[in-house]
Amino acid sequence: MRKTIGHLAYAALFCIVLPAALYGWAITGQIVPLPSPPLQQVGWGLATVGVLVFVWAALVFMVKTGKLPLNTDPPDGAIAAGPYAVVADPLYVGFNAAVFGIAALLQNRFGFFIVAPALAAASIALVIGYENARRP
Repeated sequence: MRKTIGHLAYAALFCIVLPAALYGWAITGQIVPLPSPPLQQVGWGLATVGVLVFVWAALVFMVKTGKLPLNTDPPDGAIAAGPYAVVADPLYVGFNAAVFGIAALLQNRFGFFIVAPALAAASIALVIGYENARRP
């Protein structure tokens, strides 16, 4: 049952939510004026923390598993060291934080309010629908 719900959520995010978000992205500038992203200082902080978490998670993954951090070659067991002790998927957390931060840093309205959330939704769908099913 849990596996079926995960697969349905994965399919819904990729087949309904992501296309709708991308369509909205394409027409938003013509319909809805978006507010400004947070201050650039917030962007610097998010981008820096995001990149540092991503690099830290990648290094811990490689040291603990002897593999590259690719979802095509998952680890043989759970990793409980470094950022993995705090969150199950620190690579995605770091990457998404960096994307939001860079969009804020550049004061890119579409990047912050449309692209980054669509990417975060895609990351969540990938974890729920694909990676969780392959975890040991």
